[in-house]
Amino acid sequence: MPSTVTLYQDANFSGASLTIQSSVADLSQFLLGESNWTDQVSSIRVTGAPITAYQDVNFGGEALVFVPGDYAQFTPAWNDVISSISLS
Repeated sequence: MPSTVTLYQDANFSGASLTIQSSVADLSQFLLGESNWTDQVSSIRVTGAPITAYQDVNFGGEALVFVPGDYAQFTPAWNDVISSISLS
């Protein structure tokens, strides 16, 4: 089953949201007001298969796998640091 992930700007699935269904090497390609989605994600919902989030663009830096589910809050180490996402 393909993955779908919805990114939320704020914790508890609030603020602006962005749903993606394919890997994104650089979240800056998606606008968020006058800025972009790089380093703006504070909660996510994952359906389908696990996804991998990366702290740097082009799937670099620290990585964290999210299995399907709801993630209302991140630890401080992962809040507002996601820059790319790989979907299975």
